[in-house]
Amino acid sequence: FTPDGSGVLAGDFNGHLRYWSLADAGHTIEYERAYQGDPNTPTALSIRFLPDGRFVTAESSSTGGLRLWQLGDAITELAEIDPPGFSRADVLAVAPNGRQIVTPLDYEDGFHVEVVDVDPFVVVGRVGDFQQFTGFALSDDGSLFVTEGVGPARLYNTADGSLNRTLT
Repeated sequence: FTPDGSGVLAGDFNGHLRYWSLADAGHTIEYERAYQGDPNTPTALSIRFLPDGRFVTAESSSTGGLRLWQLGDAITELAEIDPPGFSRADVLAVAPNGRQIVTPLDYEDGFHVEVVDVDPFVVVGRVGDFQQFTGFALSDDGSLFVTEGVGPARLYNTADGSLNRTLT
């Protein structure tokens, strides 16, 4: 849902994005990528809106990554982070202030958690020394994120991705 609840945005396995207006009789805006069966076409696995109405997608495939978008009369890509050796990003957590994003990214050498500043859209921290985890979340002010699952929960600083403390 958009932050104001006026519409819904979804992605499909062909890499397309679609927005439906709930206020305007289901008016649709589409962003279509060339697919034609190419397994490298990015698929949006997670979509999160920022408080200002822009949104971020976490995507699959070697040409995927993280993308920042604007929704208006059209769906417009504003920026992307396409790291080398990347294979997919399944989920995103967005700080309530909308300034930071945290996502686990699957690389050839394993998972890393990336901390991204939205303006400018760049990686500011990477955590690669964590145990496998099943969930993560951002603090209300966006300054910390926590991973939990196998082993103890770990608290990290979003400013640089450093370990803040281990919670046992």
